[in-house]
Amino acid sequence: MGRDSSALNRALSWLLKTSLAGSAGDLLSRFRDRGYGGATIIRYIRSIAHFGQWLDNTRVSPSDLSEALVLDFLDRHLPRCRCRARIDRDRKCVRAGLVHLATVLHETGVAPAFRDREIWSSATRRELDQFDEHLDRTRGASEATRTWCRRYVGYFLDWRFGDNPVAPEELRAEDFRRFLLDRSSHCRSGTVGVIATALRIYLRYLVLLGHFVEHLIDSIPRAAQWSKARLPQHLTEEQEERFLRAPDRSRPTGRRDYAMFLMMCRLGLRVSEVADLTLGDIDWRQGTVSVHMAKSRRIHTLPLPSAVGDAVVAYLHDGRPGSRDRHVFLRHRPPVGRGVSRGLIRGAARRAYQSAGLASSWTGTHRLRHTAAVRMVQGHASIKQIADVLGHRCVDTTAIYAKVDIEALREVALPWPGRAT
Repeated sequence: MGRDSSALNRALSWLLKTSLAGSAGDLLSRFRDRGYGGATIIRYIRSIAHFGQWLDNTRVSPSDLSEALVLDFLDRHLPRCRCRARIDRDRKCVRAGLVHLATVLHETGVAPAFRDREIWSSATRRELDQFDEHLDRTRGASEATRTWCRRYVGYFLDWRFGDNPVAPEELRAEDFRRFLLDRSSHCRSGTVGVIATALRIYLRYLVLLGHFVEHLIDSIPRAAQWSKARLPQHLTEEQEERFLRAPDRSRPTGRRDYAMFLMMCRLGLRVSEVADLTLGDIDWRQGTVSVHMAKSRRIHTLPLPSAVGDAVVAYLHDGRPGSRDRHVFLRHRPPVGRGVSRGLIRGAARRAYQSAGLASSWTGTHRLRHTAAVRMVQGHASIKQIADVLGHRCVDTTAIYAKVDIEALREVALPWPGRAT
């Protein structure tokens, strides 16, 4: 334990001497929140410090982080590096650490986002590009679905083939079982289920190409999950009030964040739907907002509550940077004037949770969508009405919120057997 602590301190000391020093705290929190072991954290921090030193030597700012820059470091510098004796030369480990760095820099608004598919090996990238084209043109999958399919299939291909060409005929059932077992050690069952789904979609794609892998589809284990077993996680009224007070509305970014949070808490919008909202989507005369549904690719029209409209107007009149970009919510850091990304909204929500003194594990934005639905239940809205607001095609998807209506459940609950009535 003492040696790990000393090694971590040395790695952090190296990182703090680079231009990436400002991200050290966020990186440590990210690694620890995700349950990484001490040895893995040390390797990641050391790899990021090495990358930071290389950035400084090449006089490149962290705000200029790009796929090409990371590939240049991995393919050209790392194999021939003479920077320091104690560096990690495992390309897979270094790449994983830099993916975490890119995520942190993006969420904190330091650098623009880039897809981690761009830093796979060249063989894996080619395979993922073709798979992505299939998802888009043949299956008509949404961008969100394509993103997680690319990510998890990329992890699998990199784990199975490394830098070698992708060879579907070499895949075995044991490969999928071992990979999912490895991922399940630091993922929740829901995430493992999503990974398994992505792998099945990939195998069906290979079948369409003529590869004899259909027998492998049923060999992928299913994560144990029980439909509607859990209550939807939401904020209480007092917690919601604290959360919405967190943004500093005396500043332009605070007014922007407050308006975005209200849209999620009052209208139940997803983070992607807030990011994609444009000035033309709001009809001020009719008092409506047109939402581009992320999953179904439909346009859904909702009434615009006065409180939400007032917050958006406050941002538009006194906060939004001048820009030709038509997105409602814009970046306030370089590149200024571009539409906000999903990562930026999630980062703002995470900081608001912390500022409000809520649990450190509360970092997601979907909790705000659940909060909107629960408020509608508490206001005696019907399940059909809630489904209409949330844009659910099937009412069964919305049925989970019936479990939070405790008073209504008491009316239909039968007495416990043997209990006096």
